[in-house]
Amino acid sequence: MQERDDLYQLLEVEPAAKPEGVEAAYKRVVDKYRVRGAQSADSARVLQRVKHAYDTLKDPIRRAAYDRQRAHGQVAGITEGGRPQATGVEPPTRTTAAPSPPPRREEKRPQTPVPTEVERRRAQRKMRKTMRRYFVLGVAGFFGILIILALVLPSVSANKTASPSGSSSGSVPEGPGTVYPFLGRNHVPQAQTISLAEYNSVPPTSGPHWPIWERCGVAAQPVPIAKQVHNLEHGFVLVQYSTKDQAVIDELERITKDLPGFPNYYLIAPYADMPYPIALTAWRVLLPLDAVDEATIREFAQAYRAHGPEPGAPSC
Repeated sequence: MQERDDLYQLLEVEPAAKPEGVEAAYKRVVDKYRVRGAQSADSARVLQRVKHAYDTLKDPIRRAAYDRQRAHGQVAGITEGGRPQATGVEPPTRTTAAPSPPPRREEKRPQTPVPTEVERRRAQRKMRKTMRRYFVLGVAGFFGILIILALVLPSVSANKTASPSGSSSGSVPEGPGTVYPFLGRNHVPQAQTISLAEYNSVPPTSGPHWPIWERCGVAAQPVPIAKQVHNLEHGFVLVQYSTKDQAVIDELERITKDLPGFPNYYLIAPYADMPYPIALTAWRVLLPLDAVDEATIREFAQAYRAHGPEPGAPSC
């Protein structure tokens, strides 16, 4: 279809104008005709032509087609090659009505797809499966914490050290033997050597000691004094001997193994540098024996077993 007007002339814009230039020119021409519209009877027709020119030139595809027609002289008033020629028609200079604004493009909002019944059921099954998994993990974690607490708390209690002053001496129940003054119950590093002179009895019954203990039962070798004091702190009864008489040793082992609750809270071991053949010790209590006395051993064990100032017996 051949255009009867030069659209660029109608908009008073150069053919090389950019889209924003075309829009600005369109608004400028519309404003000009709006001012003159009351003095012109042909303003409506002219504004329709101006609107048509704007619609054509703002669309890249339509503008390209128009430019090809214009370049080949297929536009009225345009010669071959796109040069304008006189048409003898003067465009009216008056308008009677403002052109309608360009149509607004409606913004298309993406629509949320509605899930089908199958998708809803699948989502519900997935949700129930997830909730069950979280429930199982929660229950397992709860019982795991309980198990950890059951294992850790006794250990913490058993390894709790005394205050720096060692003020907690622990009560001493009534029973046979001599009660010695309290020398403290502080833990010292295992690498630190503690001499017998730091204690007030042989074997010792209280004072500084290592934070480790000897396993309960029968020991074949002498127990370091810094180690056995820790056993006493936890309520052990120690039966120690310096004699080399195997018959005496066997009798002591028989009696000790026959004590109530053996081996828990009991330890029998040799002690070479002792001024008496047999010694029974508990926390702050010492009872030397010149010979095996089963009744006295049983009475001593019954009075002092599990009566140390620090609760919790080391494992056997």
